[in-house]
Amino acid sequence: MNPLSAIYGASVWVRNRLYDRGILQSRRLSRPVISVGNISVGGSGKTPFVILLGELLKKRGITFDVLSRGYGRKSRGVFVVDPNGSSQEFGDEPILIAKRLGCSVVVGESRYQAGLLAEAKFKSQLHILDDGFQHRSLARDFDIVLVTSEDLQDRLLPMSSNSGWKESKSPQKSSIATTTLTRAPTSATFLSCATGPAPAALSLPRKM
Repeated sequence: MNPLSAIYGASVWVRNRLYDRGILQSRRLSRPVISVGNISVGGSGKTPFVILLGELLKKRGITFDVLSRGYGRKSRGVFVVDPNGSSQEFGDEPILIAKRLGCSVVVGESRYQAGLLAEAKFKSQLHILDDGFQHRSLARDFDIVLVTSEDLQDRLLPMSSNSGWKESKSPQKSSIATTTLTRAPTSATFLSCATGPAPAALSLPRKM
C-alpha cells in the first residue's frame, strides 16, 4: 500500500468531481487527442509507450505531434521542442521523444495552449498527450492508461472503484488499459485490453 497513492487518489477524486459537475471545464482542440497516462504516482513507462505508439502511427502514415508538460524544465510558457536543446528549457523526456520520433513536440503548462500552437504551426492529423490521463482541462478522444503490476496489487487503487478509471470508461469516451510488467517496459512487455472502439483518427487511410 503506497501512502502517496492515497494522497494522489484523493486529489484526483476531488478534481474529477469538479469536472463531472461542470465547475471546471475541459477545452477541446480541433484535431483528435490520444492521451497516454497512468493512475498512480511514479514511473509506469509512459515515455517508452509514447515512443512505441508514435512508431506505430508512423508506420501507418499518420502524422502526429506530442503535447507535454515538460517536467523538470526551468522555462515557463509554450515552446516547440528543439531536439538539440537543453533539458532546462524543454525537459528531458520531450527532447528524448523528439529525437526518437522525429516529430513535433510542444511543451506547455497548459496542454490546451500547447495544442493550439501545434495546430497553428503543424499539419498533424492528431495529438498525442503525454502523461494526460488526469489532465482533464484538455478534452481527449481516446485514453490509453498504463497500469503497473504494483497498481494491480494496491488496494488503494482498485480498478473497479478508481474515479478516474470510471470516468475514462464512460460511454462518451474510448479507452485502453495497458499493463506494464515492469517499471521500465519495452515493446515486448505490453499486454493490452481494449475497452472501447479505436478513435476515427487511427482508422485514417495510409498516405499514398
